[in-house]
Amino acid sequence: MDKLQQLIEQLAPLVKSGGPVMWSLLALAVIALLLIVAKWMQFSYLGINRTDFVKAALGHWRKGNFMPAIKTLGDHQKRPASQVVEAAMSGLMNQQPADTVKEEVTRVAKLQVVRLRAWLKPLELIAKISPLIGLLGTVLGVMMAFKQLERSGDQVSLSLVSGGIWQALLTTALGLMIAIPTYLIHQWFERRIERSANMMQDSATQVFTSGPKSTTDWRSE
Repeated sequence: MDKLQQLIEQLAPLVKSGGPVMWSLLALAVIALLLIVAKWMQFSYLGINRTDFVKAALGHWRKGNFMPAIKTLGDHQKRPASQVVEAAMSGLMNQQPADTVKEEVTRVAKLQVVRLRAWLKPLELIAKISPLIGLLGTVLGVMMAFKQLERSGDQVSLSLVSGGIWQALLTTALGLMIAIPTYLIHQWFERRIERSANMMQDSATQVFTSGPKSTTDWRSE
């Protein structure tokens, strides 16, 4: 606790010297952190890259055990892949035309991907604008440093110049410190969503290719 208090006391002058730009960057950092935690919790709750239940459902499907396959997916209804595969199985079991079923599967899959991409745009925006805001703070800081030089007249102090520029560069450094990890985490989220989308597409395709070849083969359990 004492160390945390000391750290806050050390950082307070730096934040104060950065002015409104520094506070803006700190606010963006807090927002980015909240978005990252929210997305991580969402992905953990949905288990977007889990495939065990899909494999189990497809195993039942290949054997012609259609209702157990649907039940297996129903037990994991919250997971995106479950809803996509269930749309394919239910459509075929109801003897709907294959093209109609594929359109419905595509629609459900797109909705799931949109759901997974929620809140990623603000995270991407923070990664893009943080360095720009930091650079703006640096430019304003340098302008203020030169203004102080102008006021000092002939009595130019090297410490005045170096100190003003050093304080100005703080905002650029903070902007980059926010942008780099935010961008990397954003890309990690995107890769997970891409893998999930590919898994949904592959699983739905297996429903069409591994099921009975004739509509007369559909039956209830």
